[in-house]
Amino acid sequence: MGKTANATIKMVDGLQMIGVADSGHAIVVDASPDKKASTPMELVLIALGSCTAVDVIVILRKKRLDLRGLEINVAGERAETDPMVYTHLKLHYKLTGRGLPPEAVKKTIDLSQNKYCSVLGMISKTATVEYDLEIIEAD
Repeated sequence: MGKTANATIKMVDGLQMIGVADSGHAIVVDASPDKKASTPMELVLIALGSCTAVDVIVILRKKRLDLRGLEINVAGERAETDPMVYTHLKLHYKLTGRGLPPEAVKKTIDLSQNKYCSVLGMISKTATVEYDLEIIEAD
């Protein structure tokens, strides 16, 4: 049996909630029309971007490549009927560094997308996923 993770979500006001996971850190979630915080589905996009970002950073560091910055834009299309899951995702990776070889960056992103990113592993059950990348040479 795999490792168990836990989270507790408490209603604060209407559809505004606070979630606390095993790390002990709290996050505010708001599904109301006021959107005073991220919605649950926005957090899925943030989780996906964060998950693949960690992979890319760790792998490029192991390759001793000079990564100075990483930004990932995640765009998600949702189904029109309930449960309105994501059906198509597009990730744009923007990497800044010195002498980053495009082929090594592509291989790293492919490893994240096809092997390591557990969030993507779940989301890819309902959504097609595509990505592109941009490499900016640092000063």
